[in-house]
Amino acid sequence: MCPASPGNDGSSLFDSPFLREYYILSWNSAPVYRSRRMRGAGREQNERPPEKRIFRSILMNLFIRLVAILFGSFFRPSLKPLDTSVLTLRVWPTDLDINAHMNNGRFLTVMDLGRLDLIARTPLGRTVVRFRWQPIVASALIRYFRPLNPFQKYRLKSRVVGWDEKWFFVEQRFERNGELIAIGLVKGLFRGRNGNVPIADVLKAVGVTHPSPDLPPAVQRWQEAERLLEKTRQGEPS
Repeated sequence: MCPASPGNDGSSLFDSPFLREYYILSWNSAPVYRSRRMRGAGREQNERPPEKRIFRSILMNLFIRLVAILFGSFFRPSLKPLDTSVLTLRVWPTDLDINAHMNNGRFLTVMDLGRLDLIARTPLGRTVVRFRWQPIVASALIRYFRPLNPFQKYRLKSRVVGWDEKWFFVEQRFERNGELIAIGLVKGLFRGRNGNVPIADVLKAVGVTHPSPDLPPAVQRWQEAERLLEKTRQGEPS
């Protein structure tokens, strides 16, 4: 799930909400480098500094992972709406920060991939592409317990833990050798051409007729904190 942006009316795979939004968001974060007048050249010439080459390498690394997960979803077993998606991933050099372990922001990016796999492998995947629904994240919470070092393998487990009248709640766990590395909670919805898609329509698309499971205590406390933060929009202290 990621923030939405307007699209066109194409119908190719690369114009789906999955690929379009992920690629646009990644590309729009690129730094802008201005041309300068080179000494003795008598004309302006665009530079291509090392930082720009590194950024393009990172961008392609993320995009390749995205395409690999989408392609792989056709060959992995289908999931029921409340099943758990499990991805086995590895820490690459482009994931690292100055402390030589996986950057905390990269955890959130990888979580996007987990939710994408979860959507693609349920009946919801075809519905999302057909009606051009865009997955939107409203809030995310993550707690880190252990670092992930270069080239280590880890597993990302993603599952829907419940919903209310507006939001879906997803739990995502990073694990290595049975140890919990980090755990994240994400609140999101789907947006269509006419605005937010009602929860009932999404549940119908995946064949769910039963009410939401009880939300875990951590999600309930998180939502209480969210309501307090919402008051800041009205100028009230949080």
